[in-house]
Amino acid sequence: MNLIDKLISDIEQALTHKLYNVALISVLTIPDIICQSIKETETKSKDYIEWFDNYVAKKYYSEIYSKEPSLNGNDFYALRCSLLHQGRSVIKGQNKQKHLEDFVFFASHNYGKLHLKSYSSENRLKIHLEEVFENIVRGYSDWKEQLSPEMLNQHESYKSLEIKEIDEEHMDAFETAIAKQVRFNDLNNFKIKF
Repeated sequence: MNLIDKLISDIEQALTHKLYNVALISVLTIPDIICQSIKETETKSKDYIEWFDNYVAKKYYSEIYSKEPSLNGNDFYALRCSLLHQGRSVIKGQNKQKHLEDFVFFASHNYGKLHLKSYSSENRLKIHLEEVFENIVRGYSDWKEQLSPEMLNQHESYKSLEIKEIDEEHMDAFETAIAKQVRFNDLNNFKIKF
């Protein structure tokens, strides 16, 4: 299972357990990881913005104002930067901000029953966290369907974060292995090998 699929599963668990901040922060990182999974070089903000505009923004077109979506890649990227670096939903003054200035999030286990999902007023988007998650996941699915077989293979084999869980039974062996590797005069080069 690749990192995106693991994150999607973790976000579902976070939403179930009402860990909304964890869920939102995780959702905001998904486009970054998607873009990086198929690039040889480091991704840029334009990659994130283009991905969002191509695969997610279309879900935010208003029937009344169909010229532009109520949420675009620039404003979503500005939210990502503001929330991840400052812990704020206000994006006014962010470098990539385009139309919106602020976000208000709602969460509800009855999200699917709502008729009015997101709406915008006074440069503020009021949006359900579950809606954002659902639209990013749909965008990810749409994106994967358009990949060539070799790009899909590259994405699926992308080497990413791996967390090894240590159970109680193996804790002593783990701590012994760490103790053997620590040289107190060289802590900067400390590495654990599994």
